[in-house]
Amino acid sequence: MLGSRTPKEIIPPDSGKIFIRSIGSLLKNSDLVFGNLEGALVSKDLEPKKCSENSRMRKTCYEFGMPLELAPVLKQLGFNILSLDNNHSFDYGYEGYLSTQKTLSNLKIKFAQKKGSAEFIIDSTKICVVAFGYSESSYHISDPENARKVVDSMSAIYDIVIVSFHGGAEGPAAMMVPDSTEFYLNEDRGNVFQF
Repeated sequence: MLGSRTPKEIIPPDSGKIFIRSIGSLLKNSDLVFGNLEGALVSKDLEPKKCSENSRMRKTCYEFGMPLELAPVLKQLGFNILSLDNNHSFDYGYEGYLSTQKTLSNLKIKFAQKKGSAEFIIDSTKICVVAFGYSESSYHISDPENARKVVDSMSAIYDIVIVSFHGGAEGPAAMMVPDSTEFYLNEDRGNVFQF
Protein backbone atom coordinates (compact mmCIF):
# COMPACT_ATOMS: atom_id res chain seq x y z
CA MET A 1 0.00 0.00 0.00
CA LEU A 2 1.37 3.36 -0.99
CA GLY A 3 -1.01 5.33 1.20
CA SER A 4 -4.69 5.21 2.01
CA ARG A 5 -8.06 6.86 1.63
CA THR A 6 -9.56 4.37 4.06
CA PRO A 7 -9.67 3.42 6.85
CA LYS A 8 -7.80 6.69 7.45
CA GLU A 9 -6.44 9.12 4.89
CA ILE A 10 -2.67 8.87 4.76
CA ILE A 11 -0.76 10.54 1.96
CA PRO A 12 2.98 9.83 2.11
CA PRO A 13 5.47 12.72 1.80
CA ASP A 14 6.10 14.15 -1.65
CA SER A 15 3.07 12.35 -3.13
CA GLY A 16 4.70 8.97 -2.53
CA LYS A 17 7.99 9.82 -4.18
CA ILE A 18 9.62 9.23 -0.78
CA PHE A 19 9.38 5.52 -1.62
CA ILE A 20 11.35 6.01 -4.82
CA ARG A 21 14.14 7.71 -2.88
CA SER A 22 14.09 5.27 0.05
CA ILE A 23 13.67 1.84 -1.61
CA GLY A 24 13.64 2.50 -5.35
CA SER A 25 17.27 1.51 -5.84
CA LEU A 26 16.55 -1.95 -4.38
CA LEU A 27 14.03 -2.66 -7.13
CA LYS A 28 16.07 -1.57 -10.15
CA ASN A 29 17.74 -3.74 -12.77
CA SER A 30 15.30 -6.65 -12.44
CA ASP A 31 13.36 -8.39 -15.16
CA LEU A 32 10.37 -8.85 -12.88
CA VAL A 33 9.42 -6.68 -9.93
CA PHE A 34 6.45 -8.34 -8.24
CA GLY A 35 4.23 -7.23 -5.38
CA ASN A 36 0.87 -7.85 -3.76
CA LEU A 37 -1.37 -4.79 -4.12
CA GLU A 38 -3.26 -5.00 -0.83
CA GLY A 39 -6.33 -2.93 -1.70
CA ALA A 40 -7.88 -0.95 -4.51
CA LEU A 41 -6.60 2.11 -6.36
CA VAL A 42 -9.55 4.49 -6.12
CA SER A 43 -10.65 8.05 -6.80
CA LYS A 44 -12.08 10.25 -4.05
CA ASP A 45 -15.64 9.81 -5.28
CA LEU A 46 -15.62 6.01 -4.93
CA GLU A 47 -16.97 4.69 -1.63
CA PRO A 48 -15.87 1.49 0.13
CA LYS A 49 -18.31 -1.41 0.01
CA LYS A 50 -16.92 -4.20 2.16
CA CYS A 51 -17.79 -3.26 5.75
CA SER A 52 -20.99 -2.32 7.53
CA GLU A 53 -20.99 1.01 9.32
CA ASN A 54 -21.15 -0.81 12.68
CA SER A 55 -18.11 -2.95 11.91
CA ARG A 56 -16.19 0.16 10.79
CA MET A 57 -17.03 1.90 14.07
CA ARG A 58 -16.01 -1.18 16.10
CA LYS A 59 -12.83 -1.46 13.99
CA THR A 60 -13.52 -5.11 13.26
CA CYS A 61 -13.52 -4.64 9.49
CA TYR A 62 -11.08 -2.71 7.34
CA GLU A 63 -11.34 -1.37 3.81
CA PHE A 64 -8.12 -0.50 2.04
CA GLY A 65 -8.32 2.07 -0.70
CA MET A 66 -5.23 3.78 -2.06
CA PRO A 67 -5.33 7.22 -3.67
CA LEU A 68 -5.41 6.86 -7.43
CA GLU A 69 -2.96 9.73 -7.83
CA LEU A 70 -0.24 7.69 -6.07
CA ALA A 71 -0.41 4.86 -8.65
CA PRO A 72 2.35 6.26 -10.95
CA VAL A 73 4.81 5.71 -8.08
CA LEU A 74 4.34 1.94 -8.56
CA LYS A 75 5.63 2.28 -12.12
CA GLN A 76 8.46 4.59 -11.05
CA LEU A 77 9.49 2.01 -8.46
CA GLY A 78 9.80 -0.53 -11.26
CA PHE A 79 6.84 -2.79 -10.52
CA ASN A 80 5.75 -4.62 -13.65
CA ILE A 81 3.53 -7.30 -12.07
CA LEU A 82 1.14 -7.09 -9.11
CA SER A 83 -1.17 -9.67 -7.58
CA LEU A 84 -4.79 -8.62 -7.14
CA ASP A 85 -5.77 -11.84 -5.37
CA ASN A 86 -6.08 -10.82 -1.74
CA ASN A 87 -8.74 -10.08 0.87
CA HIS A 88 -8.76 -6.33 0.17
CA SER A 89 -8.93 -6.19 -3.63
CA PHE A 90 -12.76 -5.96 -3.55
CA ASP A 91 -13.00 -3.51 -0.62
CA TYR A 92 -14.47 -0.93 -3.01
CA GLY A 93 -16.62 -3.48 -4.77
CA TYR A 94 -16.32 -4.64 -8.34
CA GLU A 95 -16.05 -1.02 -9.49
CA GLY A 96 -12.93 -0.54 -7.36
CA TYR A 97 -11.48 -3.83 -8.62
CA LEU A 98 -12.00 -2.72 -12.24
CA SER A 99 -10.65 0.78 -11.48
CA THR A 100 -7.48 -0.82 -10.14
CA GLN A 101 -7.07 -2.99 -13.24
CA LYS A 102 -7.67 -0.05 -15.58
CA THR A 103 -5.15 2.10 -13.71
CA LEU A 104 -2.50 -0.64 -13.80
CA SER A 105 -3.15 -1.29 -17.49
CA ASN A 106 -2.74 2.41 -18.26
CA LEU A 107 0.60 2.32 -16.41
CA LYS A 108 1.58 -0.83 -18.34
CA ILE A 109 1.83 -2.82 -15.12
CA LYS A 110 0.56 -6.38 -15.53
CA PHE A 111 -1.59 -7.99 -12.86
CA ALA A 112 -2.61 -11.47 -11.79
CA GLN A 113 -6.24 -11.20 -10.86
CA LYS A 114 -8.30 -13.75 -8.95
CA LYS A 115 -8.13 -17.05 -10.88
CA GLY A 116 -5.79 -15.28 -13.22
CA SER A 117 -2.26 -14.98 -14.45
CA ALA A 118 0.05 -12.61 -16.27
CA GLU A 119 2.65 -13.50 -18.86
CA PHE A 120 6.03 -12.16 -19.84
CA ILE A 121 8.55 -13.03 -22.50
CA ILE A 122 12.03 -12.12 -21.34
CA ASP A 123 14.98 -13.03 -23.57
CA SER A 124 12.73 -15.55 -25.37
CA THR A 125 11.81 -17.22 -22.05
CA LYS A 126 8.04 -17.48 -21.57
CA ILE A 127 7.11 -16.71 -17.95
CA CYS A 128 3.75 -16.88 -16.23
CA VAL A 129 2.78 -15.51 -12.81
CA VAL A 130 -0.35 -17.17 -11.42
CA ALA A 131 -2.19 -16.01 -8.29
CA PHE A 132 -3.71 -18.16 -5.54
CA GLY A 133 -5.73 -16.97 -2.57
CA TYR A 134 -8.51 -18.03 -0.24
CA SER A 135 -11.63 -16.28 -1.50
CA GLU A 136 -14.44 -18.08 -3.30
CA SER A 137 -13.29 -16.43 -6.52
CA SER A 138 -9.64 -17.52 -6.12
CA TYR A 139 -7.66 -20.57 -7.07
CA HIS A 140 -7.98 -21.64 -3.43
CA ILE A 141 -4.83 -22.53 -1.52
CA SER A 142 -6.82 -25.15 0.40
CA ASP A 143 -7.14 -27.17 -2.80
CA PRO A 144 -3.61 -28.44 -3.56
CA GLU A 145 -4.92 -30.93 -6.13
CA ASN A 146 -6.40 -28.11 -8.19
CA ALA A 147 -3.25 -26.04 -7.61
CA ARG A 148 -1.22 -28.85 -9.20
CA LYS A 149 -3.60 -28.95 -12.16
CA VAL A 150 -3.39 -25.17 -12.64
CA VAL A 151 0.41 -25.16 -12.44
CA ASP A 152 0.68 -28.25 -14.69
CA SER A 153 -1.53 -26.62 -17.34
CA MET A 154 0.58 -23.44 -17.20
CA SER A 155 3.80 -25.50 -17.34
CA ALA A 156 2.68 -26.94 -20.65
CA ILE A 157 2.70 -23.42 -22.13
CA TYR A 158 5.39 -21.52 -20.20
CA ASP A 159 9.07 -22.13 -19.50
CA ILE A 160 8.75 -20.75 -15.97
CA VAL A 161 5.65 -20.64 -13.76
CA ILE A 162 5.83 -18.37 -10.73
CA VAL A 163 3.18 -19.02 -8.08
CA SER A 164 2.06 -16.28 -5.74
CA PHE A 165 -0.33 -16.86 -2.88
CA HIS A 166 -2.15 -14.88 -0.24
CA GLY A 167 -3.06 -16.95 2.77
CA GLY A 168 -2.65 -17.76 6.43
CA ALA A 169 -4.00 -16.13 9.56
CA GLU A 170 -3.10 -12.61 10.73
CA GLY A 171 -2.17 -10.86 13.94
CA PRO A 172 0.09 -11.51 16.93
CA ALA A 173 -1.26 -15.04 17.45
CA ALA A 174 -0.27 -15.95 13.88
CA MET A 175 3.46 -15.30 14.05
CA MET A 176 4.30 -19.00 13.65
CA VAL A 177 2.93 -20.81 10.60
CA PRO A 178 1.41 -24.16 11.65
CA ASP A 179 1.12 -27.26 9.50
CA SER A 180 -2.68 -27.06 9.65
CA THR A 181 -5.50 -25.07 8.15
CA GLU A 182 -5.51 -21.53 9.50
CA PHE A 183 -8.67 -19.54 10.13
CA TYR A 184 -9.04 -15.82 10.64
CA LEU A 185 -12.34 -13.95 10.97
CA ASN A 186 -14.08 -17.27 10.24
CA GLU A 187 -12.35 -17.53 6.86
CA ASP A 188 -10.46 -20.62 5.73
CA ARG A 189 -7.05 -19.08 5.07
CA GLY A 190 -5.54 -22.41 4.00
CA ASN A 191 -2.76 -24.68 5.14
CA VAL A 192 0.34 -22.91 3.85
CA PHE A 193 2.58 -25.94 4.46
CA GLN A 194 0.27 -28.24 2.49
CA PHE A 195 -0.06 -25.69 -0.31
